[in-house]
Amino acid sequence: MLALASQFHDNQFAMQIHISRGGQQLGPFSIEEANRKLSDGTLSPTDQAWYEGAAGWAPLSGVPGVTIPGVSASAPPVMPVRQSSPFPAPGVSVARPVQALSPNAARPAQSYTGMAVTSWILIGLTALLSIIPVLGFGAWLLAFIVIPVVLILAIVVLSRGGTGQGIFLLITALILLPGFILVAPLASTLILGASVSEHEKTQEKQIMDNLSKLSEAKAKWAAHTKADDGATVTMSALTVYLGGNNLKPIVGEKYDPMPVGQDPTATLPSTKSLAAHEKGAVLSAGSPSSAAASLSSTTERSDSDTSDETTSPSPTPEEL
Repeated sequence: MLALASQFHDNQFAMQIHISRGGQQLGPFSIEEANRKLSDGTLSPTDQAWYEGAAGWAPLSGVPGVTIPGVSASAPPVMPVRQSSPFPAPGVSVARPVQALSPNAARPAQSYTGMAVTSWILIGLTALLSIIPVLGFGAWLLAFIVIPVVLILAIVVLSRGGTGQGIFLLITALILLPGFILVAPLASTLILGASVSEHEKTQEKQIMDNLSKLSEAKAKWAAHTKADDGATVTMSALTVYLGGNNLKPIVGEKYDPMPVGQDPTATLPSTKSLAAHEKGAVLSAGSPSSAAASLSSTTERSDSDTSDETTSPSPTPEEL
């Protein structure tokens, strides 16, 4: 033990310390010289020091055997490890080993907001397209692109810590969106068809009302003019019996009063179909029997109204 202690003491005081201050190299100094210069203020504890066997430049206060004035050594000096390589140049730091990260070390949080927003925008656009009548069936073509993209983004969101957001995106992309675009186009198309059908039925009724008014006006004209069956009738001749107004077309149809004894007609445009009627179809006011009944009732009302008035005969359209 005494021999080892003696050898340690000899090695310690034989150690040569190199000092670097302000880019200039001083020394080498022995331990005794370094301690003496620290005492008189020539050297500072913060001066960079290196000795043979050191890993790199370090403050002088950390060199084994160096005593800082006024501070007692708290630990026994450590024997330096001799190396064959020369000491590094002043100012050059020696690379330190990198401490391996623990597998359980916390990773920095990564944002997933942008990916989540992009996913919901794609889902919303696909759903919006699917509710357009007829065109909504094309949403399936878009879905073949959107669904895989949303699935990928959802997985990335999950990997970045967005558990709730990622799971909801997966459920929407795999279940909710396919179900919605399967039902929405069919429902919207059926609703549109029902709405169009109801609207066309209303238009058909309005045309039939016009034909009924035209039939009544023709009956009045025939009664006043004593026209026989087959007599030609014009729309201008019936204007006075229509309250001075012409019939207003509903879908661009053209009205023909037809000769006396025949039902008036309305011909649809060649580019327009209506309800159960094809393009260019001819609509009639009704059967001859119903037209004759209407003519008879109209004539009776006209005769009774004439007998209640003054004895002077009513002027005919020709007299007017």
